[in-house]
Amino acid sequence: MRGRAFESMIGATLARGRGDLETRSLALRRAGLWPGGRGRYGPELTQEAIAAGLLAHFGAAKPSQAAPACLAFGDLVEQVVLGRRLVKVLASLLSSSSQAQGVQMILLNRTQMSAQIVMRDGRTRLFMSKSVDTPAPEQSTPCAGEAGIIGGEMLLALAHEAESRPRVEEPADALQADAL
Repeated sequence: MRGRAFESMIGATLARGRGDLETRSLALRRAGLWPGGRGRYGPELTQEAIAAGLLAHFGAAKPSQAAPACLAFGDLVEQVVLGRRLVKVLASLLSSSSQAQGVQMILLNRTQMSAQIVMRDGRTRLFMSKSVDTPAPEQSTPCAGEAGIIGGEMLLALAHEAESRPRVEEPADALQADAL
């Protein structure tokens, strides 16, 4: 999936204008969370880039908060299995439609800086900041609602799209940096 196709899918779901979508995507590119290049021959998005895009579009109340919200939500860790970051779990869900099918919704709470993955069988997975002392970033304050909700159907559609195209591997530098 290329960036423009992702923007179109998000725009149809959230009823956002082209300017809002492009501003959020540009913020992700400038922050190094999306690959550079645009247009028909732009690079394919990895599962982590799609996960970052979801966090930027659903986690930020306005376009200027897209990159900080993506970084803040992406760094939340699972409370049961400490150390599993939300962006990695979301990328894992997007890699397989069988995994995405089990998700009912993902709730992104902007005021408490937490996330919750609600499974179709009733289980939940809670993600919070690494330390309780860490204050929420200034840019993540709510402006147009307190929560973003990523529906299970959206995840499933993105996972189907990811499975129908050739697998995109992340650069070795990014994988080594994440392992540290």
